[in-house]
Amino acid sequence: MPDVSSYNGIDVGEIASINGQDIASGEGAYNPVSDSGTYTETVPSSGLIKYGGSKYSATSYTSSDSTTRFNLGNDIVRNFSSDKDGRWPVVAESKSDFTHISYGRYSAMAITASGQLWEVGNQSSYLEGATGTSFQQVTGVGDSDTGWTSVSSSYDGVLAINSGKMYYVGANSYGHAGTGNTTASYGTFAQVGSATDWQKVVRCRNWSMATKTSSNVLYTCGRNYNYQTGQDTSSGNTTSWTAINDDNFTNTSVTHFTSNYDGGILITNGEAYGWGDEDGNERFGLNSSSNVQKPTAIGTVGGSLQTDWASAALGAQQSFLINTSGELFFAGENGYGYTGDGTTTDHKAGNYVQVGSATDYERASFDDAGQATTNYSCIKQRGGKLYFTGISYYGHIIDVSDSIVTTDTLVNSSSLAAGNVWATTTQGGGTANPFLAAIY
Repeated sequence: MPDVSSYNGIDVGEIASINGQDIASGEGAYNPVSDSGTYTETVPSSGLIKYGGSKYSATSYTSSDSTTRFNLGNDIVRNFSSDKDGRWPVVAESKSDFTHISYGRYSAMAITASGQLWEVGNQSSYLEGATGTSFQQVTGVGDSDTGWTSVSSSYDGVLAINSGKMYYVGANSYGHAGTGNTTASYGTFAQVGSATDWQKVVRCRNWSMATKTSSNVLYTCGRNYNYQTGQDTSSGNTTSWTAINDDNFTNTSVTHFTSNYDGGILITNGEAYGWGDEDGNERFGLNSSSNVQKPTAIGTVGGSLQTDWASAALGAQQSFLINTSGELFFAGENGYGYTGDGTTTDHKAGNYVQVGSATDYERASFDDAGQATTNYSCIKQRGGKLYFTGISYYGHIIDVSDSIVTTDTLVNSSSLAAGNVWATTTQGGGTANPFLAAIY
């Protein structure tokens, strides 16, 4: 390392420590300029992004640790938070306060407690900055570099909110950025419209969802071919943000919404509504194989619609609903043991059925980014920890040799960070590369 008197514009003599290691003069002290002395690495204790998942191999359970496609290791034991090679002001040693993360096919995004937006990925078209294997901060976009409140990375781009304004980078082939056209914005964030009251955004594959702070109304845009935008049509594209069809409910006070490649679920006032493509899987618990063209009440248990739902997860052939008591309910196909009840029994009798008797379920997900047409794994959050069910060898999120995991199995014994928002996705838009990232 060259002998220099400053580092990133800082007089080396003014630097007291790196990662908690004293570098002042004295025998054994670490010198970052000459890279000499004793170095002790100290990893922050919170706000660390850890991740796992690897390329599919039906015969090998060895990870493929390649950061360029996010097929990264087992048991989410790695982190972006500590290194010795001079990146510490850029990566998470100075950014160990991540509070929200979102992973797509080519890019991963993270928001810090101070409202900064950070990105990493291997396709410059779907990023604001340069590609690479280290998180870089997004600056000069929006009203403030600390104004970011929501971000969603998916198959071919990113949507994010800064100070109530929405921005997008990447493809827009189906109008799923909501700009009123199908113009892409490759390599740089562009503002979507002029609204200043956007609250939360979810970008799926070819379509998107978002709410505004005013009355929490849900809007959608993008491709309609399987009724996934909930606009009661399978024709063309909805290229501008449009309030979702509200024939069956009052489109206000939407507290939760989630997506799949070709459908969605929303929750308002404890009531759950689902829409999108449907077939013999009966994933909405409606005892029907007909497409659900617009938001329709779901969540029947024992013949009665329930009104205490708190969150939902939607897969290609199944769904979960979690109530305010922390109980988990399931509808649809269960051939890979998603429920975690130790069986592969489907539930298609027109009802959601409770899974076990636990009351500590907080969240579940098949694919946050809404990329895959088929899901082979499921992640659940229980009591502040993450659990896996499904086909284990399609991602090595857990290190077991079982082909199918039918009972909730710990991903990591550590507890998640308070208020953690973790992300699970399927790389490449296919089915064989499940991936999980979480904040600890």
